[in-house]
Amino acid sequence: MIKKTFNLLTFFTLCVLIINSFFIYPSADDFSYFVKKKSYGFWAFQEWHYFNWGGRYIANMILGSFDFNEAGLYWYRSIAVFIILGFYISLVAFTKQIIRPKDYLLTTNLMFLAYCFSLYSLSQEFYWMPGSITYTLSLILCLISWTLLEKSKNWRFFLINIILIILLNGTNEISSLFYNGSLFLYLLYGYIKTKNINPAVFTLLIFSVGCMLISILAPGNTVRTLSEKSPNTHDVIFSISRAIFRMVTFTAERLFIFLVLGVFLFKGLQKRNLKMSVPKIPTIILKSACIFLPFLVLCFGIFPSYYATGRIPPERTVNTVSFFFLISIVFSIQFYKDNFIEAENIHFKSIINYIPILLLLITVIHPNDLRNNFYDLFSGRSLIFAKEMEERDLYLKSTPEEVVTVKKISVIPNTLLFKDISGDPTSFFNYYYARFYNKKSVSVHE
Repeated sequence: MIKKTFNLLTFFTLCVLIINSFFIYPSADDFSYFVKKKSYGFWAFQEWHYFNWGGRYIANMILGSFDFNEAGLYWYRSIAVFIILGFYISLVAFTKQIIRPKDYLLTTNLMFLAYCFSLYSLSQEFYWMPGSITYTLSLILCLISWTLLEKSKNWRFFLINIILIILLNGTNEISSLFYNGSLFLYLLYGYIKTKNINPAVFTLLIFSVGCMLISILAPGNTVRTLSEKSPNTHDVIFSISRAIFRMVTFTAERLFIFLVLGVFLFKGLQKRNLKMSVPKIPTIILKSACIFLPFLVLCFGIFPSYYATGRIPPERTVNTVSFFFLISIVFSIQFYKDNFIEAENIHFKSIINYIPILLLLITVIHPNDLRNNFYDLFSGRSLIFAKEMEERDLYLKSTPEEVVTVKKISVIPNTLLFKDISGDPTSFFNYYYARFYNKKSVSVHE
């Protein structure tokens, strides 16, 4: 009964997320990409970003190839649908390898719902194109690559992983670092267990590190970092202390749901004969590593933003780090189960079976963007927002005025729109918004 309920609930959630995709509109950096692509052309756009803004070569290529004037809202919204379905399907493929056959679909759905609950910005995860292409796409690529990794001795799967690595390392730095770290740990684990280096995985790791360096060492990353004015930029002590503080607060605010889910995963994960014999390392140290690794991953993911900018990571970065926090919990439990529990059939108290109900209650009661996304759709906020945005769009395209003040959107669902323009016509977002509509300036009547 619980399985059927959560399968149906997940299907319903996917439907709500997808339906809301048809009410979204471009915002914020979208218009700077649209304008620069049109004025620079595709290749000059790539060159400018690599040398002046950042080395995310795949994200830049995708964002620099999208002509909104020709493609329109249809393609913009279709990308959101692709990202939502792509994330869920890749998660299904990944969990099918590590979860018992009878439990994998329920576990996948619980992981999906828990991850959606944890999102600090659902709009930047699924709906806002620069966010979804730069960050969520990388998670999809990671899941697919991990799913195929054990088959990489086959040259076909090896080549597929090569392509995935090229794409993944060109999306964002955090995903690139964590993915390469996972390849290294996988290679090290295999070496300790078998005393042999897997040549296919070793080759993939070397190639992946090379792709990562192309992205991370881009001159644009240096230019962007130097533009930050915070006095705490490049302060190691400050960055470590703030990363630890944020690790605690993020866990208390949202990410505790992964710890609750972990209890259920302990039951569902199947033993995979990955036992590692390391006689020189005390058991207590290995067991402690299983507990602290996920929090180390979370802290490591937060640290670069404080170090590079002196500020808290953007919500889209926190979303991505949260994903790797969840995955590290999965693998920590897998390692613990394979190395410290002898029997496959572990007897759990029946209360463990009701953890899915607890997760559902948390999602319904605790404030989160997934709950708000449901509310936006069924309260009519999504529809009102889309109608008012359409009216604004038509007005800006039809008015001959060059200095334009538009009405403030009465209903702005935060789960659908990342950031609207403001009353300041000189702001970055307003400037490119005006250029997109061929106006001297556009501002909102406050």
